[in-house]
Amino acid sequence: EASYLDYFNSFDIHLFPVPNVGIESLHAYLNILSKSQGLILSGGNDVYPSAYEGEVVQNDSYSKIRNETEQGLLNFAVTNQIPVLGICRGMQFINVYFGGQLITNLQKQTGEIHYEGRTHALRVIHRETSEYISTNHWEMKSYHRQGVTKSVLAPPLKSFLTSDDVDVVEGLFHPRYPIAGFQFHPERASNIPVGAEKLITAFLNKKHFWRNKR
Repeated sequence: EASYLDYFNSFDIHLFPVPNVGIESLHAYLNILSKSQGLILSGGNDVYPSAYEGEVVQNDSYSKIRNETEQGLLNFAVTNQIPVLGICRGMQFINVYFGGQLITNLQKQTGEIHYEGRTHALRVIHRETSEYISTNHWEMKSYHRQGVTKSVLAPPLKSFLTSDDVDVVEGLFHPRYPIAGFQFHPERASNIPVGAEKLITAFLNKKHFWRNKR
């Protein structure tokens, strides 16, 4: 997507898009990943429900082969301690990968709308992160109908960012691997908050959540 390319180019980072090829055809891309600075799991359509025993909604947009492709990429990244950043759907897939579930309809579950670019207040609940980015709050627009709540957060993962008004996880990280993700889309915002930019820079420089944890 052009917006991703433009946004990360502004950090002098050049993306190499990986098509949805499935696990069996990933070998060449894994070789490229092994020489890269990190892996970004981008936003997109909903995570295929079979990945977490969820309910398939008729006429919804799913991609089983995207699940398989990202599963293979994450397997490789975890094994090789490659930093991973999940954006929106990418964060959700990280949660599913580590054994968590997804709420298929956050509005029905929480009464709050998290799609159509709705603006939400976010709260940083992880002390080290609030100190690192020098803020406890900011506002960002949401574009996700599915999501993670504390009740379905994968057991190995920790939440660092939540919606200010409901029990929705907006950011998570793995304490043992350089992996973290968040629900907001930095590439879509016209005015990126300082805290969000500091997290992107941390990923690019392998700091904070993305430092080597061996």
